[in-house]
Amino acid sequence: MQYADFDSDEMVEKIYYPELKALLRSRFKPRRIEILEHIIRKRHPSYPIATGKDYDFQQPASIVHINYTPAATLSLAKSKLGINPEEFSQLRTVNSVWKPLKGPLMDWPLSICNAETVDHINDLTPCEIVGRAEYTENFQVYHNLSQEWHYLSGQLPSELMVFQQSDTAQHDFKGVPHAGFRHPDTRQEDDAPESIEVRLFMFY
Repeated sequence: MQYADFDSDEMVEKIYYPELKALLRSRFKPRRIEILEHIIRKRHPSYPIATGKDYDFQQPASIVHINYTPAATLSLAKSKLGINPEEFSQLRTVNSVWKPLKGPLMDWPLSICNAETVDHINDLTPCEIVGRAEYTENFQVYHNLSQEWHYLSGQLPSELMVFQQSDTAQHDFKGVPHAGFRHPDTRQEDDAPESIEVRLFMFY
């Protein structure tokens, strides 16, 4: 896909979704992939200072979080994808696939935390996300000094970050904390970040 194509939901769903599914099937060998949604983010020049008006696009997520709690995962599978409860046993992982639309990305890259360094009892707290028509629940993440954080410096549009938000086969695994951050070495001439995140379910 060309850069301008990502402004069209129809093009993303018609072209990018199948390409992404094919790539994930070749790498992870799932029996089935169901895409929940995609999110386009384009940082407004004033961000993180609010303008008081609605943005045309979502902004970088600067609060560290995990997208869904286990309860929210099952609720979304049922309400958004029409997954029958009998199929829940086949739902293995919920993943995010994130990449910049322009690169190399220097401004507000995405950082992810090594999930093995997270204290899942003390570092995570469920938080309701309430919208106009619906709500879901994610995990907010408290910092501790044991956490290991990483990011991909100068990430290109050809480089995808794939990370799990849930794994039903690992009951003590709650997902990979992540957030965008303002890189201290960002220069004024660096392009404002633009990205696409696809959230999907894999069945095995």
